[in-house]
Amino acid sequence: MVKAANDRRMRVISLFSGAGGLDIGFHDAGFETAVMVERGPACCRTLRTNMPDTPVIAGDINEMPMKGKY
Repeated sequence: MVKAANDRRMRVISLFSGAGGLDIGFHDAGFETAVMVERGPACCRTLRTNMPDTPVIAGDINEMPMKGKY
């Protein structure tokens, strides 16, 4: 299991999550997915079914507000 310095699981953010295959792989490797972003309705349903404890943001990442200026 991959752990941060404070002995907690390393957290990742999943962008363009699709059906979540990569996220399941990260989970199996010891990572924690903090949030998943996906715009496809069918994929969002799959994500919510397979990883019910992980928040899913449904929408186009290009239309999401960003804090600060980058």
